[in-house]
Amino acid sequence: MPLNKRWPIRDLVKALESFPMKQRQRITVEYVLMKGINDTQEDARRLAQLLRPLRCKINLIMFNKHELLDYKPVNDSILNTFIKTLVDQNYTVSVRWSKGREIEAACGQLAAHYFHRAA
Repeated sequence: MPLNKRWPIRDLVKALESFPMKQRQRITVEYVLMKGINDTQEDARRLAQLLRPLRCKINLIMFNKHELLDYKPVNDSILNTFIKTLVDQNYTVSVRWSKGREIEAACGQLAAHYFHRAA
């Protein structure tokens, strides 16, 4: 992502390693799954390796498709494989299911409409 050129993800993970937390606290890492972009078992293994130094849980976010964007959400089979790969690496994993996807009112979809109209 362009943002990571200025703030590399590895630097962020390194900073989070020293974040003061109570014994049972964990950092929540959110990961947006996009079909064909970052949804393979190898991507899940790389994510697990990257986060290994952290006490964290992973919240997977399903990408919300929009007609103006080429990105697509993953199907249930890919999602389940991704989850299993992370769970097998001893991570707690949750999935955020957006409300409003069917009427293009989910997270990110309304913003895409707004920016398209403003252009």
